Amino acid sequence: MTHDARADTSAAERSADAAADSETVMGLLAEHVPLALLADLAAPDGPVSQEILESEGLPADAWWEAADEVSSAHGGSD
Repeated sequence: MTHDARADTSAAERSADAAADSETVMGLLAEHVPLALLADLAAPDGPVSQEILESEGLPADAWWEAADEVSSAHGGSD
């Protein structure tokens, strides 16, 4: 395999990896995972998540709470 062919393969693999990463991130955002959490997980030394959270606000759905806690808080029973 020539150097150019290896470079093309590497570029294609990086492009495929980037597309998969984008789909994963978009899926997490669609599930209402806060951008601040994703930023912290992606780059702990990156943007200040507290600033992102303050600009985004908390989601209406407290997805991070256990289902039984949410049910109890809303007076429901299983």
